[in-house]
Amino acid sequence: MEKRIIFQSFWLYDEKDRQAIVDSWNEDLTDEEANDEETVAELHDEEYENDFLENYRYSELKDSRIQIRGKLGLWNGPHTIQPVICNSLEEAMDKILGRDIDYISIYDDRYGNLCVDAYHHDGTNHFILKKYTDKGPRVLNYCKTIFGC
Repeated sequence: MEKRIIFQSFWLYDEKDRQAIVDSWNEDLTDEEANDEETVAELHDEEYENDFLENYRYSELKDSRIQIRGKLGLWNGPHTIQPVICNSLEEAMDKILGRDIDYISIYDDRYGNLCVDAYHHDGTNHFILKKYTDKGPRVLNYCKTIFGC
C-alpha cells in the first residue's frame, strides 16, 4: 500500500472551493480578506487541521500517549531527533508544527504509521507518530544503550 494522504496544506483550489470557504467564514471576513488568496488558504488550512484533530479523537490514538521520531531537514543537513513522548496527539502536533513551518503533509505510510512532513525555508522535517506503549521505555533504553541515542 502506498502512502495515503490525510491532509496537505499546500492546496490548489478553484473559484468554487474559494467561495465555499469564504461563505463558511463570511461573518468573520472583511471584503479585502475574502478576496485575498493567502487569507483564504490559511482559513482552509485551519479548518482542515481542526477536522484532522477532531477525526483522530475517534481513533485508537485517542487518549494515547504519542511518541514522535524523525529527522529535521536543516541548512547543514538532516539531523535525527531524540524520541519525544507527548500526552496526546494534539500535543504532538503542536510540537511538530510549533514555528516557522510553511506547509505540512499528513499521511499514513505503507506500514500504517501516521507521518507528518513539515516544509520550511531550510528543508523538510519528517516525523513518524506512534502510539506509545509499555514496550516504549524498553525500546528507548535499548536505543540509548546500543546506539547512544
